[in-house]
Parts: sequence; C-alpha cells; structure tokens
Amino acid sequence: MTLPALELAYTAIVDIGERRDLGATGGGHRYIIDILGGSFEGPRLCGRVLPGGADRQWLRPDGLKELDALYNLTVTLVDLGRKSEARIFGERYISVAPPEPHKADIAKIRGLLGL
Repeated sequence: MTLPALELAYTAIVDIGERRDLGATGGGHRYIIDILGGSFEGPRLCGRVLPGGADRQWLRPDGLKELDALYNLTVTLVDLGRKSEARIFGERYISVAPPEPHKADIAKIRGLLGL
C-alpha cells in the first residue's frame, strides 16, 4: 500500500476569544471558540484570517474531542508573481473578491487547500 504524501499548505497565527461552554448534549459536551482574526503563510499561499470563524468542539463521552474548524481566509497566491485574492468561507465554499483572479488561480487555491 502506498501512503499519501503530505505537504505543508500553511501555518496560521490566529487570535481567539474565550472558550464558551454550550453545555451537555446526549452525545457529549459542546464548546465554541470564536476566531477573531490573524494571518497565515505557506510556501505557495499566504493571507489573512478574517474574524467570524469558530472552532467548534465536541467532547465525547469516551474522552475524545472532535473539532470542527470554520476559518474565513483571504488568500494570495505567492508563486504567480501577481496578487490574486479569493475568500474562503468555511471548509468548502470559495467566493471571489476583487481584483478578479484568473480562473486558474481559483482552481489552484482549491487544490492547495484540498477543496
């Protein structure tokens, strides 16, 4: 079996709010931490982390914690020699922001982020 190769996409420095306790549910305990902003940088893309996202946490009865991270990013492709921005809202939705990037840039951003 061939193992997949891993490649660093980016490292993020993120300002976060206080952890809020959302209470117990039938399947565990829930928490949420607001994303206040920040920045990220990688070998082929960089940008800003916009406010409005959240780290949603679920502490399961077996002691494991599941995370559901929602980050809003403004992305600039580093290796193209031009600034091409797109906004990433959550895990799978991309909205184009001015200046209008080339369609190939959007496809490349999607590929780099695994979208």
